[in-house]
Amino acid sequence: MHTFISNKGFPLTLIFCLSIGLLLTGCSGGSTGTVEGTVNVDGSPINGLEVEFTPVNGGGPLMGYTANGGKYQLIVGRGNDQVPTGEYKVAIRVFSEDPNQEAPKFKLGPNYTKIEETELRGTVNSGENKINFDLDTKK
Repeated sequence: MHTFISNKGFPLTLIFCLSIGLLLTGCSGGSTGTVEGTVNVDGSPINGLEVEFTPVNGGGPLMGYTANGGKYQLIVGRGNDQVPTGEYKVAIRVFSEDPNQEAPKFKLGPNYTKIEETELRGTVNSGENKINFDLDTKK
């Protein structure tokens, strides 16, 4: 009696094992959550600000814009509010599509406006996240 090992079934075995692995870990690519909050400048909610969340571990930025009493919501794509969980650097800057809009009476420093220098951070967990920012222009 001869015993031998054949590798003819190897590709099928590999595909089977990978399929089981995907089923066990899920196919979503990771957990997500929604992000909303309010931005206050010197104690007052401000409309017309761009809120940029950039993943600390690399990746493209996610954006939101303040309106209706300084409230923002992050949007990943058209109609998609599911943000990947993790740690983010946050930059907030003045944004206006209306050239007739009056310029704000405050100036935000690079510690708020430049993603490379920002001191602002946000942690996104699964589920709903409320992340508020209170900016001080005297800082």
